[in-house]
Amino acid sequence: MSFRRAPLLIAVAISALVLAACADDGDLDDAAQPDELPDELDDLDELDDELDLDDMFGDQGDMPDPNEHVEDGVFRGDGIILPIPEGFELEPTAYLQGLVAAVTPDGLQQVAGQAVDSASVPDESLEIDELAEMNEQQFGPSVSDEETEIDGATRARQLIFEAIPAQQEGQPELSLVLVIAEDGEGEIAIFNYVAPAEDFDQAEAETLLAGVGFDPDSSPREPEPMPAP
Repeated sequence: MSFRRAPLLIAVAISALVLAACADDGDLDDAAQPDELPDELDDLDELDDELDLDDMFGDQGDMPDPNEHVEDGVFRGDGIILPIPEGFELEPTAYLQGLVAAVTPDGLQQVAGQAVDSASVPDESLEIDELAEMNEQQFGPSVSDEETEIDGATRARQLIFEAIPAQQEGQPELSLVLVIAEDGEGEIAIFNYVAPAEDFDQAEAETLLAGVGFDPDSSPREPEPMPAP
């Protein structure tokens, strides 16, 4: 199984922003900036080019399986609720790093989610507005930014980004709907839908994200370390 590129790289970038905000120094100025992220993405490309999952992980039974948390087409676990649309497949490689991401077989559409316990962030609070600013630093100004409601959240913002430049040559520009939410008890969650800009349908995006929320029966987990080669 290959690491599906275009949408998933955007999700990794979003996840990296969360992890950057969780760094020990907690300094926004030190968070990953647009000119820094390509090196990280190049590393992912090199890893994908050189190794397949069997090479990286050996026995696949040792990998955490996100499908274990899916029932009736909905992922519930790790602090989030994320509907998995029909025809989308969960990515075990992303899940290993703490991101729940599902993509279409052609890799051109994606839904994803991740929760973080801000209480575990040393000497720093993780806030919606800070994360929104970090994403606008990464993807440029949003074309829409409004308060929204999701299950279990005391506050949530929905941002829409259009025509995000392709991460690699030959890939399409992408559009992104991003929801950032807090539960009022220290958990922050990020959800997104990504699709090629030319095929992007805002109504469809909002429908796909309509069921996201915080899962009261689970807690965010820490990304697991990559196994040694």
